[in-house]
Amino acid sequence: MPEIQRLPFICNDGEGERGERGERGERGERGERGERGERGERGERGERGTRGARGHRGHHGHDGHDGETGPTGATGPTGPLGLTGPTGPTGPQPNDLGGLLKFCGVVQPASEGSAQSFLADWGVGRGAAAVLSAASPAYPFAVPRLLENLAVRLINQPTGAPGSTLVFDLLKNGIPIFTIVWTMGDPIGNLPIAVGTNLVGQGSRLDLRVIATGITNFVDVSATVGIG
Repeated sequence: MPEIQRLPFICNDGEGERGERGERGERGERGERGERGERGERGERGERGTRGARGHRGHHGHDGHDGETGPTGATGPTGPLGLTGPTGPTGPQPNDLGGLLKFCGVVQPASEGSAQSFLADWGVGRGAAAVLSAASPAYPFAVPRLLENLAVRLINQPTGAPGSTLVFDLLKNGIPIFTIVWTMGDPIGNLPIAVGTNLVGQGSRLDLRVIATGITNFVDVSATVGIG
């Protein structure tokens, strides 16, 4: 590095001209880096900050789907015997088992065409005097009853051409509810029973009508209907 010469500063009271500025010297080389100093002590821990406000509570999630029903477990032990229940109503007594409506009479013949007769309860074996054909008895019911089955018995042998018939109709208010048909050649006595039930209301009327077709003699008949 060139040596810098320092000159004494001379001040005159007069005003002389300022001299020219000398040239700037070259920059010296950078010195070596000093050693690193020791690490300072750790500062004190700062105070804990204030706790922040609590956030909003989240929404409740949807319930999940029900799982499949598991298998039925084993039957548990039988529990203790319960209390005895109240006594039920009294069952039907012998006099509540119902009865029979009976009919008997004479069926008038019809050698040509057909003729109707109604059976009342006049007895049998009286011939034409016991025939009831002009009007029906139309027995009225005082109380409602349940009718069950119709049974008919031919007491004497009807006569007539082959194919002749006797048709027995139990009528409720003039409408057949049970019917039995006997045809010439069939056995007499107890005929096959017409099976069924029918409720008869209070004030309803009941008749047993017989229509003879091709029959040439008076026929004695008895019949019954179950009533409950």
